[in-house]
Amino acid sequence: MNPARTVTLVFLVFVISAMPCKAQSYDLSGMWRDDRGRTMPVRQIGNTVYWSLDARPRVVNVFVGTLSGSTITGTWVDLPGGWMQGSGTLALRAESNDRFVKVSENNGPCAESVWVRVGGTGGAGTGTGSGGGGARRSLGSCWP
Repeated sequence: MNPARTVTLVFLVFVISAMPCKAQSYDLSGMWRDDRGRTMPVRQIGNTVYWSLDARPRVVNVFVGTLSGSTITGTWVDLPGGWMQGSGTLALRAESNDRFVKVSENNGPCAESVWVRVGGTGGAGTGTGSGGGGARRSLGSCWP
């Protein structure tokens, strides 16, 4: 291989690896509060997001969704133990590691529209919910 070509290739690899990355990754695992004041645990594994809500006697439900970019789309279902027995789909937008908002829903009485992290349980700092201050972790992450 030509030495000048090798130097150019090494330089390009260095420049590309030093470029800022625009991709965002989210860490949504932790305790969250909806805008009705109910708290729920949220767990993110890769791009799959889970939560459960126990607001008995009215409702017990679970949600499973997929995070793509900043959009979470998924399905929720009410479980036995609550008065409500429905199911439907829900689309959310992650605005940060500490806040997501409802974009749309189908077949559901999901009155909630905003969820915020409470406390610092998710490793991403604390949110705008009740739970003190703390350092926020960066949203951007290019290399694991």
